[in-house]
Parts: sequence; C-alpha cells; structure tokens
Amino acid sequence: MDASSVLVLSYAVLCISQVSRTRRARPPEPFMIGETISHYRVLEKLGEGGMGIVYKAQDSQLGRHVALKFLPQQTAAGEDALKRFEREACAASSLNHPNILTIYEIGEDRDRHFIAAELVEGESLRERMRREHVEPHEAVTIALQVASALAAAHAAGIVHRDIKPENIMLRPDGIVKLLDFGLAKLTDQERTAPQSEALTEAISRTEVGTVMGTASYMSPEQARGSEVDARTDVYALGAVLYEMTTDRWYSQPASTSRGVEEPSAQTVISPRALDVRIPPELERMILKCLQRSPDDRYASARELEADLRRLITSSVSVPAVPRPRRRWFAITGAALGALLLAGVLILLLKPGAWRRSSSAPAGPPRIQSLVVLPLENLSGEPTQDYFTDGMTDELIARLAKIAALRVISRTSAMRYKGSKKSLPEIARELEVDAVVEGSVLRSRDRVRINVELIHAPSDRQLWAEGYERDLRDVLALQSEVASAIVREIRIKVAPEEQTQLARARPVTPEAYELYLRGRASWNRLTPESLQEAVRYFQQAIEKDKEYALAYTGVADSYVQLAGRVVPPAEAMAKAKSAALRALELNDSLGEVHASLAQVKLFYDFDWPGAGAEFKRATQLNSGNSVVHQTHGLFLSSAGRFDAALAEADRALELDPLSTSAGCIRGRLLYYARRYDEAIAQYKKTLELDPNSAGSCAWLGYAYLETSRLPEAAAAARQAMDASPNEAQGPAVLVRAYVRMGRKAEAQKVLQQLLQKSRRQFVSPYNLAVAYIGSDNEKALRRLEEACREPAGILVFLNADPAFDGLRSDLRFQDLVRRIGIPAGGSPPEPARH
Repeated sequence: MDASSVLVLSYAVLCISQVSRTRRARPPEPFMIGETISHYRVLEKLGEGGMGIVYKAQDSQLGRHVALKFLPQQTAAGEDALKRFEREACAASSLNHPNILTIYEIGEDRDRHFIAAELVEGESLRERMRREHVEPHEAVTIALQVASALAAAHAAGIVHRDIKPENIMLRPDGIVKLLDFGLAKLTDQERTAPQSEALTEAISRTEVGTVMGTASYMSPEQARGSEVDARTDVYALGAVLYEMTTDRWYSQPASTSRGVEEPSAQTVISPRALDVRIPPELERMILKCLQRSPDDRYASARELEADLRRLITSSVSVPAVPRPRRRWFAITGAALGALLLAGVLILLLKPGAWRRSSSAPAGPPRIQSLVVLPLENLSGEPTQDYFTDGMTDELIARLAKIAALRVISRTSAMRYKGSKKSLPEIARELEVDAVVEGSVLRSRDRVRINVELIHAPSDRQLWAEGYERDLRDVLALQSEVASAIVREIRIKVAPEEQTQLARARPVTPEAYELYLRGRASWNRLTPESLQEAVRYFQQAIEKDKEYALAYTGVADSYVQLAGRVVPPAEAMAKAKSAALRALELNDSLGEVHASLAQVKLFYDFDWPGAGAEFKRATQLNSGNSVVHQTHGLFLSSAGRFDAALAEADRALELDPLSTSAGCIRGRLLYYARRYDEAIAQYKKTLELDPNSAGSCAWLGYAYLETSRLPEAAAAARQAMDASPNEAQGPAVLVRAYVRMGRKAEAQKVLQQLLQKSRRQFVSPYNLAVAYIGSDNEKALRRLEEACREPAGILVFLNADPAFDGLRSDLRFQDLVRRIGIPAGGSPPEPARH
C-alpha cells in the first residue's frame, strides 16, 4: 500500500448524511456491531479508508452519538500508522474552534486504538458540488468558515496540508466543519509556542522531502516535498474556491520526478472567463491564493478570512440564482441531535443574508430601536428551550439598560418565536430600526451564542459574530455580545450604563440553570407557575448564596402571589427579606430596586421609600417595561394619573404585544375614570390573549362603571374560565347580577366564593368588592379585615372607582388615613351612572 493511499482518509466519506446512509445502507458488519468498546456501544458502520474504519456509536455515559474511528487490524500493528492515527487526534483535539471537528477522546480497548469524535451529519463539499453548482455567495460563505478554522490552526502552529472538498463537511444547518488533521504538521516558526510535549512530538515528525497531501490541491512547494507553512493551506483553499465557483480544477496536474503530481506552471485560467457571474473582487482573491510563490499569496489565513468577510459585508454584488430565503438543506431532528458546542456565523450562510449585503447603502444606518428575536435552540432538545429563552431574556435585559436605545421587551419579542414572517415585516409591526437574531448551542458546561444584527428596512446584515464561554462565564458572554451590538449601532452610552453593561460576575452553572428555569415559570404568571418559580429560585440560591438575581426572583414571585393564593402578610414578608438580601449583594441592579419598591409600596405602605426605589430602578433600567408598569401603578395609587399613564405608554412602547402592559394601561385608565378608553384597551389586549384573566376581570369592572351589565357579566365569566382560582371574576359577576336584578344568581356566586375562602386564601379586598352595592356594611368590614392583613391592593383604595359610593363614610376615610395614602392621592370626581 503506497503512502498516499494509506495517509489520505477523509471523515467526509465516513460521516455521511443520515439521508444518504438510508439510501445506501449495507448489511451490518459482523465485526464490532453491537459490541461495547470502552463506554461506547457500536451501532453501525459508516465507512472506511486506508487509515481507519469509522462506526456510529452510543456514548453510554453521556447518552450522545459519536463517531468511533479505529485503525484497520491489518495496519494497527504498524508503528507509523499508529503514530499517524494518534497525530490526527492530537492535532484536532488541540484546537477549540467551531469549524473544526470536535475530538472527545483518544483511547485503547483490547488492543483496539480508537478516536471518539463528533458525529457530523450532512454532506461533504464534494457531494454538494456533484449534486449541484455552488453559487458564488455560497462559495464565499463556505470558504470564510474554512479560513476561520485554518486561522485558528495556524495560530496554534498547525498546518492542515490536506484541504480539499472531501475534508470540508456541510452540516444541515449551514455550519461548515474542517475534517482530517491526519497530515497536520507543526510549523518551524511556532515550535517554541506553549504546546504539550505529546502534541509537539506527534505532529512534527514529517521529514522534508516527504510528499503528503492530495495532488490536485497541493501547493507547488508541497508537491515538491519542500518545507511548507500556513501559506500552503491558503493555496489549497484557493484551489477549492476556484473549483466551487467554476466547476473545474484550476490547472491540469503534471508529473514530477518523484512520481507525484504538482500543479503545472501554466497560467491559471481566469475564473470570470469561465463564469461571468463571479465578481471581480472574488476572482482577485482566488488568484492571489493560487500564486506559485508563497510570498505572493495571502500571508495568512487570517488575512484571507478578513477579505472574505469584507466581501460579504460590502456592497459588492454577488449574483445568485433567485431562491426563497431558507437554509441550504432541510434540518432533520437527527442532524440537530448531533450538534455540539461548535456554532459559527450560521446566519451569514443564508442566501437572504447575502441579499442584505448586496443592497447595502453607503454609510452606516442610524439605529435607535431594535428587537432581539427569540434565539434559536440548536441543541435539538426541546427541554433546553428554557435555556435558550433565558439567554434571549438576558440579552434583552442588558441592551435595555441603554436609555438612548429602545429595546422591545421579552413578551413582545417572544411572540415571534417560530414565526415565518420576514424581518422587515416584524420590524414594521414593532416599529424598530434593527433586528438581532441568532442561536444558542449549549453542551454540558460550555455555551456558544451566534448573533447577527440586521438593518430592518433594507433587510441588510450589518454585523455578525459568534462567542463561546464556559457556562460559569455566561454573564460575561452576554455582556460582550451586548457591548458589541452597542458599538456597531454607535448609540450614545452613559458612563453608568457602560459600567452596567460590562459588569458580570461568574455564576455557578447549576445555579444559573435553575434561575433560568425559575424565570421561565415566572413568565407564565399563574399562581401555580409562580409557586414553581419560587422553588427554582430557592434551589438556585442553595447552589450560589450570593446570586442577587435569584433573590430578586423570589421577591418578584411573592409580590405576585400576595393576596392571590398566599396571605399578603406571609408573602410580602418573604418578598421583603429576599429583596433586602438582593440589595446587600448588588445595589447596582435595576431589577433589585424595582422589587424593593414594590415591597415598600404594597407591604410597608411607604410611598416616599417606594418612590425613591422606583426612581433608582428607572435610572438603572430605563428600558425595562415591567419597571414602567409597576411605576405607573405606584403613581396611580398616589393619584398622579397623568404621570401614571405616561409610564404605561412607555411600557407599551417597549412591549407593544404584552398582555401585562396592556392590562396595566387599561387598569390605569379605569382608575382615571376614562372608562371608554379602558374598555378599548382591554379589548385590544384580549385580541392578543383571549385567556388573559386579569384583562377580562378589569374589563368587567369598566363595563360595570358604564352600566353595560350583560357585557360585565360576560367578561367576569370569561375571567373565571381563564383562571378558576382567582377571586376577581366572581366579585365582578356578583355585582353585575345584583345590578341586573338577578339576586338569586348573585347570592349563589357569592356563596361559592365564601366557601372557597374557607378552603384557600381569598383576599378580603375582593370580598369587599363583591358586597359593594348590595351590603356596604359587610364591604366595610371586609376592608377592615384586609387592612389588618395588610393587603397590598389597599394602596389603590382612593383610586378604585368601585368604592366611590363609600367615600363619604367616616370609617372609609379612616381606612384611607391609616393606610397612609398621600393627601394628593384624591381620585377624580365619582362617576355618575
């Protein structure tokens, strides 16, 4: 067996696509199938070559599929083959790059030497080229990723020396993988760099004069057996790029005295002479790569990568066959399941993304508003959605700290999860200048985020990048991404905002995961999900005693639970304890001050203290919709209705599709006695979510104040259907029935509510509302009971129109005084029915 046939083995042949395997499946090999090697159970044979046999296997420890590569038995005994086998693993495993095949383990079991590697699903570039022509824009995006991989390898002192279409794998999601470092060699100039002795020894043994590689893609110096450096890989990538764009080799090989082939000395035919659609700039780059003298080529793969990236983001037009905006290949569940921690600039690979570049106007566009669309979960596991959604939330939260930038809040952004709408359409609906989209890939304790910034009106990509960190440093990763976006859009950032953007402490991975699960539960805002959120946040605190946001999560959850299914005194005491602890740990978080503000308002009845905390929360987190919502409620409780509605408008500007923001605005309009506007707002909110119990109940209150009693009863029943455990719906229904003269039905609903209060907590405030108009004495007694708890909703006693008929009663006035509602908190004139 000659040297070239022994040495040239491509994983691209071995890691073929699942679809292709189905079409060309062969009977299982008797050797290995079903056996367990180390902790890998062999499932099927994928392929073989002169340097190895590859099987698909199941990792019994981690439950993932891997590719197991074994030396053939007939060559395993050979020292050279074994060294070369180990060399490939050492070279590849020393590189941590998203475009390089991930090596998990090198091992031996019963004299069988194996490499456990990432199982790559997809097709080789060779298969792709055989199937159809590669358009110029696709060729550049493929070459860009290969150049990025080579730049990383060269920085580590490793030259690949066998770049060819068979060694370039195209995954179904568009990620490109560079395979087969079996011919890698440590460059002379990098041998002094810090490297392990094993790696240096393994990959530096190829002697000058030994010809290794694939002839059609060899540089002249490599074909001659001369010393090679990183520029030989640049040459080979140029040859691949030439072939991709022209569908032919750049030159006919010629025989040498050594019996191997090298490119002939004839002039390379111009790529544009073969295909006029190839842009002149791309032709220049290809020809520069293919210069016979290394000194005339790109000095490094990094330099080539920079030119390719500039070509993508410039206004140079690269003709492409018109096609719908989509990924190149259908993404299958099996392919997604094989994804590991190696994401790259996925979004650059879309034909649509190239279309954005080609239509770029001169000069950077002005961006003052943006939306972060739900990041894509590339793990292939729906159970990881909470993690991806949490990463989306965190990125939104960090960008929202910039006062000069309007960032759409998470509720509205999440409505576009899985949406088929185009980016310009989404941007028009949300009235933003730019869109951020991307993906998250998490593997054990590593996380990778790829993001792309798009100018919405032109659908033009402005910037894209990928970031990878240990999960422990995920907050630093989010800060880096947010800071990069801010730099790209050239928005004005205040010094304190810059500090906020950059601040990130390491987190315990388990605590961070539990925190994200807690936030996912909190966002559902049902009594059950809020109680679940508390459990997750408390578990996060057990893992990390200094996790301020986890304490904030506990506080926020209990604030929401107070007076609903948990007695206010019990819930708010826990909320206060958690908020104060969060403040001790980190007083620079707007979320912490917002939580404490609600505690001071709804538990301490401390309007000055709450006002100071809301002011600080707004300074630190002016782009947070929830802060504006709760601040609006505070202002309304103090009778400052115009200021309250301004906060509600800001909250909806930041979160236009949020039922919470819509419901709060409707409620503030109701408190301001602007009932028709409140009804219109609730109807609009219910179009977004017909099952929003809060919107239904408050709509019922507004209907009562306008004497639209059948509509009030209908809204109350809808609220009860949406949330059977809530007491607001029954309270509205009792009042509607009483005023409609249906007293027996009113009494029945009231008795059911009273019976429920014996089994579970029902706020006396809601019972007081139910008695209004039929038994004001009982209503006052229930308010006294609520005051003893104390119920946080009492802060709205002066604002709530439901009690307008009691305001002249001295006992009611005493309640208002005892609660401490500010003197300026008088409501508008009572409505007349």
